[in-house]
Amino acid sequence: MKYGFLLLGIALAVSACTKDNCSPIYPDEKGKLVSPALYATTASSPFTGVLEVYPCTAGTSTYFGNYYNDQLMAFNAFYYIRDGSIYQAHRPVLLPTGTYNLLYWGTTQTQASYPFQVAVGEAALTLGGDLAKQTLQLRKTSKIGDTVYMPVYDLVHSVRSVKIGTESIAVPLQRAVAGLTVVLRKKDGSRLDASIDSVEVLIGPVAGALNFYTAVPENFSKTIQFPLRMAADSLQATNPMAMLFPSAPAPILTIVLTLKNGQERVSRVALENALTANTKLIVTVDMGEILSEETEGNGFEVSNWNEKHETIDSGIFG
Repeated sequence: MKYGFLLLGIALAVSACTKDNCSPIYPDEKGKLVSPALYATTASSPFTGVLEVYPCTAGTSTYFGNYYNDQLMAFNAFYYIRDGSIYQAHRPVLLPTGTYNLLYWGTTQTQASYPFQVAVGEAALTLGGDLAKQTLQLRKTSKIGDTVYMPVYDLVHSVRSVKIGTESIAVPLQRAVAGLTVVLRKKDGSRLDASIDSVEVLIGPVAGALNFYTAVPENFSKTIQFPLRMAADSLQATNPMAMLFPSAPAPILTIVLTLKNGQERVSRVALENALTANTKLIVTVDMGEILSEETEGNGFEVSNWNEKHETIDSGIFG
C-alpha cells in the first residue's frame, strides 16, 4: 500500500518487472481491457484521500493483478479521490471484461497533521497469491530498543464483487481502525504542574495486524505509544486523534510524565471501553498528585465515527 500521498515518480515507476510481479498475459479477443468509472463514499459522506484497488479472481481472495502498458502486473490500481470522485488516476483499474472481487484500501485525508510518527507495514503482492494470507502490520517506533509501536493511518476498507465492463465501481468504505484522544487535566481545573517536561501515552494490548483481505484484527499483544501536547495555557495536555488497530477488552492506558529533572512518573488504569473499528474514544484523565514513587492509578464514503467518552481519575502519579 502507498500511504501518505506518495511522490508521483514512485506511483508511476512500474515499468520494471520480475517473475513475481509481472506477467505477459493478454486478454483474449473477447475480453477487451476496460477502465470503469469509480465513485467512493462512506455510509455518511464522500471519501477524500488515497484509494488503492486490488482486483481478485471472482469469488476468491486470489490476487488477479491489474494491467499496465498491456501487461498484467502485481502493481495495484491507485487513485487520489476528492469528495467521492476521482481527482487523479495514477494507475487506474484496467481489466478484461468480466466479474472480479475488488479489494479496496483507502487512507483518508485528515484535517489535522499528526504530531507523532505514523506508519503501517505493507502486504506482499504476487500474481495468483492469496491476499487472505497477507496482513497489514504495526511498525515499531524508531527509537532503538523500543518494544512499542506507532499509531496508524485512518484506514478504510471494502470488498465488492464487480462486473467490469457493465458497471462503475462505486463503493461504500468502512473504517478499519479506532481513534483515541486523551485529555490530561488537573482535578481542580488549575494548570498542570510546571515540573512536567513531556507526556507520553501507551495503550494496549491492541491488534498487531489486520487481515489484508477481510480487515479482521489479529494478534492482540501490542502496545501503541504517542505523545500529548501541552496547551499554551498549561490547563491540559492532549493529542489530535491517534488511529489504532482495534484493542482487546479493557485495554490498559498508561500515562508517563517526564519531569524537567529527568525523572519519570507513571499512572495506569484499565479502560471500560474497548477500541473497536470506527469507534472514536475520548478519554479525559483527571490528574492526581505527583509523588516520588511509582503507583497504580485507579481509575468512498466513510462511516461517521461512533463516539464514546470516558472520564477516569488517574489517582497518584508516582
